[in-house]
Amino acid sequence: MIKGIIFDMDGTLIDTNQLIIKCIQDCVEKYLKYRPQENELVAVHGKPLKTQMGFFSAKHTDDMVTYYRQIYRENRDQMTTIYDGVVKMLEDLKSKGIRMAIVSNKGANGVQHALSMFEIKEYFDICLSSSDVTKHKPDPEGIFKVLKFWDLLPNEIL
Repeated sequence: MIKGIIFDMDGTLIDTNQLIIKCIQDCVEKYLKYRPQENELVAVHGKPLKTQMGFFSAKHTDDMVTYYRQIYRENRDQMTTIYDGVVKMLEDLKSKGIRMAIVSNKGANGVQHALSMFEIKEYFDICLSSSDVTKHKPDPEGIFKVLKFWDLLPNEIL
């Protein structure tokens, strides 16, 4: 019997795809003087921000992370949406007693902002961001932390 579901945030509950693409492209363009095409971003998709920027430039990683965060904050409210049906799904799962968690490579502020913006915080028992783990996804550390928090076995969650 499934007792809990662990969700990712970006690209699962909320659509930030175009925002993330814009931010990476703008950073690379500013620091490396070229604008990568979307297909060039596949290698960094879903990875922590510092890893993404380091992929393009070890020399400018920290400056690119700072600039990315600036662009992201300036554009996130107008370029982020919640996927159709997500709120209804969360309501249905909660009404069935299913526990829900988020494990995201997004930073803690970004996770909390999205939860507040779309008024979905109440559905989640635990929300782990990149700052809550030492090994980021796809490493299962975040999933194991949720399992421990819930005192559940792997076969009891999705």
